[in-house]
Amino acid sequence: NVRDIGFYLLIYKKKLRNFLRRIKGKEKR
Repeated sequence: NVRDIGFYLLIYKKKLRNFLRRIKGKEKR
């Protein structure tokens, strides 16, 4: 379903943002 894809994309984007934040935070250290 299209709704399922949109829901997965939202979760994927949130996880990706957190992942990038962790990488950037580690680089700053």
